[in-house]
Amino acid sequence: MDRKDYERPVKKRQRTNGKVLLYSTPWCPWCKRAASYLRKRGVDFEEIDVSRSPAALKEMLRKTGGAAGVPVVDISGTVVRGFDRAAIDRALAAR
Repeated sequence: MDRKDYERPVKKRQRTNGKVLLYSTPWCPWCKRAASYLRKRGVDFEEIDVSRSPAALKEMLRKTGGAAGVPVVDISGTVVRGFDRAAIDRALAAR
């Protein structure tokens, strides 16, 4: 795997306007709850494992101002840190 393999998915995601992105790790229980909540709400989202991609982690850190905790949900540019149902609902309603 080389640098292009890490960066290509990030560049592709940056072009997908309006999609919901869920930054997570496989061992995070709150990430699983966030994914389940989005599915139950019928939200089309992309789950991104930041433990497998340094470029995705860097992208997430840029969006959170350096905060490294997961989950992070990006809803059309509104970033929700942690699994906060009310904040997710507000961001979904505003998009």
